[in-house]
Amino acid sequence: MKYFLLFCIYLFSFTSIAQDRVIIERDGKRFYAHEVQQGQTLYAISKLYNVDISVIEKNNEGVSSGLALGQSLLIPVPDGFDADVWENPIRIEGNFMIHRVKRKETLYSISKNYKTDINRILEHNPGAEVSLKPGDELKIPITDIYEPPIEIVQPGPMDGWQKHTVLAGETLFGISRYYNVTVEAIQSLNGGLKEGLKVDQMILIPVKNDVFAAQTQPVGNTVELKDTLFLKDRYRVVVMLPFELDGAMPDADKKVQRLREIAMDVYRGSLIALDSLKAQGARIEVTYMDVTTQADAEAALKKSEVKNANLIIGPLQRVPLEMVSEYAARKGIHIVCPVPQSNKVLLKSPNLSKVIPSRDTEIKVMATHVAKNHRKDNIILINSKDVQDARMVQLFRKHFAIGAGLENDSINKGYIELSASSKFVGDLSAKLSKSKLNVLVVPAGDVSKSMIANLQTKLQLLSSDYAIRIFAVDEWLEYDFLDATFKERVHLTIPSSQYIDFESPEVIQFIHGFRSRFKIEPSEYAMLGYDIMTYYGKGLNRYGINFPNHFSEISESGLLDIGFDLSKTGLDSGFENEHVFLLTHQDYYLQPVGYVRKY
Repeated sequence: MKYFLLFCIYLFSFTSIAQDRVIIERDGKRFYAHEVQQGQTLYAISKLYNVDISVIEKNNEGVSSGLALGQSLLIPVPDGFDADVWENPIRIEGNFMIHRVKRKETLYSISKNYKTDINRILEHNPGAEVSLKPGDELKIPITDIYEPPIEIVQPGPMDGWQKHTVLAGETLFGISRYYNVTVEAIQSLNGGLKEGLKVDQMILIPVKNDVFAAQTQPVGNTVELKDTLFLKDRYRVVVMLPFELDGAMPDADKKVQRLREIAMDVYRGSLIALDSLKAQGARIEVTYMDVTTQADAEAALKKSEVKNANLIIGPLQRVPLEMVSEYAARKGIHIVCPVPQSNKVLLKSPNLSKVIPSRDTEIKVMATHVAKNHRKDNIILINSKDVQDARMVQLFRKHFAIGAGLENDSINKGYIELSASSKFVGDLSAKLSKSKLNVLVVPAGDVSKSMIANLQTKLQLLSSDYAIRIFAVDEWLEYDFLDATFKERVHLTIPSSQYIDFESPEVIQFIHGFRSRFKIEPSEYAMLGYDIMTYYGKGLNRYGINFPNHFSEISESGLLDIGFDLSKTGLDSGFENEHVFLLTHQDYYLQPVGYVRKY
């Protein structure tokens, strides 16, 4: 409570609010007449009068474009207002809080309320001991009750940061005073802000990080790394999934039916994770909502559970996800995209994290791995020349060059590139080596099935003198025409966001528990739901609502089929999970060749 009151004092002292609330009448309605003072913002004024910014904007045309010093604002007086009822302190003046005396209050009760000595009150209010009546104003020294304001500092590069959504009328000066940092510190963390501030823009605010300071103390000091400013007694999570609870399922098409099955599996997996988290002492409340359509999302955003959420998981579909993400960005709520989506959903969504890596990230990891682990081998890049495969080929070239430390335009690329044509199989034979491992990189998918089938036929005819390994994309696992013997011989290796080790104790325990509870077999989506709830639940419980600043520190122990390496894709964009497994066919099983982080 002490720190909360201190925060309130900072808020009002920064905005220099030191005026009485004057009430006037206009067209039969009562308004507070507020005169804008130096450093005040619409946000601070709305807090002072306990109204929404939209109420101030509605009654004061043009204020959304900015405030002027001395400008007069009309703030509606709430219904049922009683001039004899007010909240203390009524304002801040310098180093004093101003207390307006209510009926039946005494100097003793006021001193107890502010936890100060009566003599200190009398020192600054001579005559109060003789006459004290309702409506009198007393000066209460702030330094008697609260810690003095901290000195404005510019946090170092290793300190923390938090997010702030720019509201109408806010200025850099006002925001800097509100957070007690310099304007220069905010500009430095946000690329200079050369174009100024824009309404609804998300900016980063530097926070002097006592946790970092403690972390750099000499070894021997045991420090619990928690940012207590962002911790709560309980955390509220909302999970939005397309349950289709209002739909007529017998008539649903296969796509809708499949989507519902995925939603139900994510739901079931998350329930098991939630039970485990609570057993470990996590203070988490979860609300599940049926969000399938845009209309469902609109309805959900009006519910108090969403407005008070500390974390939102879902929705699954693109349009509802973007709608909820936009809302979450304005409200400072972190949102999780649990299924594959284009990285476009991360643009201008700084509060969004995408759990499933993009195809671009998978190709980057694959190319980097080949560059770092097969430079001495005979590397052959096969370009299908199909326009739909062109981006994957381009990405491989780029990230291979980075991983190998070569320039993109280097003459010695470090690999041979073959273009697919009617005779490319013959060209390939001439490029294969009997003395080296032949590493074939084929970033081609569904549009190049015939080329892939021809490649299989040719390689099966080659003698065993050729050692071959193929790096490809995960669609290859779905091609029925690729037989198991071929995959084993070329040790087909693919990047994947998920890997389930069915021999691990955690997976075995989960499967038994899932079967016992739901009487069905768990799918990969059930394990995905479990992992997402486990990871983000741990983050909330340990680091509070500031957990996105601690993604790299959240424990991954106990996860079943994914890992987390969340990385911000841009200053105004969200986080992508760059944790990618490289899986290879070995002994007729898909096994990881090693988890590859970004280099």
